[in-house]
Amino acid sequence: MFMSVTHGGNFRHFKWQLINSNIFIKTEKDIEHTYKLTEVYRIIKSLKEEFNTSWFPLANNVELLGKGIEKAGLAVAILNLAPNDIKHAQGSSYLGVVLEEIGVFKWNGAKKGIKWRIVRLPASIEELEQTIDQCFIKATATDVLIPIQPSFNLSNKKLKQLASIDKELTKQLNLAKSLFDESLFQKICHFTINDRVEDIPWDKLSYPGIYLIEVKNDKSFSSFKDWVTKFQMEWENDLYREKFTPNLKKKRIDKHNILKDWIPLYLGKSKNIYKRVHGHIHLNLENKTYALKFLSRKHLENYVFRLSAMEIKVVNYDTIVPEVERKLRDIINPIIGKQ
Repeated sequence: MFMSVTHGGNFRHFKWQLINSNIFIKTEKDIEHTYKLTEVYRIIKSLKEEFNTSWFPLANNVELLGKGIEKAGLAVAILNLAPNDIKHAQGSSYLGVVLEEIGVFKWNGAKKGIKWRIVRLPASIEELEQTIDQCFIKATATDVLIPIQPSFNLSNKKLKQLASIDKELTKQLNLAKSLFDESLFQKICHFTINDRVEDIPWDKLSYPGIYLIEVKNDKSFSSFKDWVTKFQMEWENDLYREKFTPNLKKKRIDKHNILKDWIPLYLGKSKNIYKRVHGHIHLNLENKTYALKFLSRKHLENYVFRLSAMEIKVVNYDTIVPEVERKLRDIINPIIGKQ
C-alpha cells in the first residue's frame, strides 16, 4: 500500500492500493472506500467533458451533497454515478489525492478551496490500471511502498474467481444494455400543470422501469439556445433554489442544437413509476424528497408535457436498470438532472 495524506488544514493520513481493478482506500480512522477502475475512469471522463483542462473543486460538503445543491466538482462526479451514497462521494478528498499521485490530476496547492485539473487523460481503463501499476513499480524501486495487507482476507483462488465473475457480469451487463434504446419507450399521455394533471393514468404505471418527461416546444423561439435560456431562467428562479430540486445540466444542454417539437426534460428510474412520477408532480417545495415538484412551479402552467415509460421487470433490478438508465441518458440527454 501507499501511505498518502489529504490536502487542507486538517490533513489526514490514509493508505491505498490497487486490488483486482479496484482502488482500495483505508483512512487513519479505519474507514474504507473502494472505487472500481471502471467507475474511476468514468469519473475522470465526466470531469474532462465538463471542465476540460480547467480547475474543478473538491466540493464535498456533506449537507450540500445531501440536498443535491453542491457545485459541480469531484464529489458530485462521484455521486452522479452512485446516487444517494454520500459516504462514497465524501471519499473524494482521498480519491483526488490518489489520482494526483498517479499523474492524472494536478493540485492547485491550496489548503482551502482545494481544486484539481486534469493533466493526463488515460485512453482506456486498461491504461489507467497500467498507470497505477507503474506507480507501484517505481515505489518498490525506491523503497516507498509500504507492504500492508488489506483488511479483508480472500485467498488468491477466490480473488481469481471473483475477478472472473466480475468479467462475466460486465459482459452480461453490456449485452443487457444493447437490448435497449429510446424506441422502447411507450408514450403514456400528455398533461399540463392545471386541471389536466389528472389525465395521467396513474393506475397503469405501477411497475418498475424507466420514465421520460418531455416538454413541448411552444414555438415562441426559433432556436434551441433562445428557448433553453428562457426556460432555465424560469426553472432556476430564486424561489426554487435549495428546495431539493434538480437544475439544468450544461453538458446535456450542449448536446442539443436543434429546437425540436419535444425537448427531453428529465429521465429517471423507479421500482414503482407511478409513485415516483406522482411525487415529481405533487410534492411541495418544502418536502425534502428530491423531485421536480411541478405543481409548486406556477411558471409551468403554460407548458405541455409528455410522459413516456419503459417497463423493466427483472430480479436483478439494482444491477441492470441503472446501467440501462445511463445508456439512455447518454442517448437522449435530458436537460434537467444531476447526471
